[in-house]
This record gives sequence, C-alpha cells and structure tokens, in this order.
Amino acid sequence: MARHSAAHTFVIKPASRGEGKGIFTVDNGHELARVLRQQPAREAKQDFVISPLHNTPLLVHGRKVDLRCFALVTSMVPLRVFLLNDCLVRFAVDRYDATA
Repeated sequence: MARHSAAHTFVIKPASRGEGKGIFTVDNGHELARVLRQQPAREAKQDFVISPLHNTPLLVHGRKVDLRCFALVTSMVPLRVFLLNDCLVRFAVDRYDATA
C-alpha cells in the first residue's frame, strides 16, 4: 500500500450507509486526523471507509469502474487474512467527464 502525504485529498464514507449519504472529503492528512479525533465517545463512534481521492479514475470504455474485493483480517501478529473468492465490479451508466 502506498504511503500518502499530507497533501492528498481523502474521501470519507460511513461504513453503515449507502447511496452516497454522509460522504465528505478532507484536503489533507492533518484535517483527516482532526476529523477523526472529534469523534464522540467510543460507544457512539461510527465506522468509516477512508480512501485517497484519485485524480485519474479507473475507466473501462470511458466509464468509471468500481472494483471491490473483500477480506477478513483475523490477526495482525502473525498477519492472517482471508480473501473472499467473489468480488464485486460496478460500471457507471454514463461516460466519465472530468470537467463535470
């Protein structure tokens, strides 16, 4: 996994929601750390999926593609990861337009 500098933009998505609800971005790693520190007490904390925003999305025939592979990490030391054989691929309906 690549290391990210403080200059990257990150997309933050709530793990428990769908349809684009609750998604926001932060402009750098310092802002990301501040947002995560502001989370309430552990009982009320929400899980998020955090990923860098890519300037050049993955395209197939001019349409954005979303690849999702699922893994279960059961141990960090020693590292033990189970990868699900089935993955999800989603294709956008409209062609990608970087100017939109």
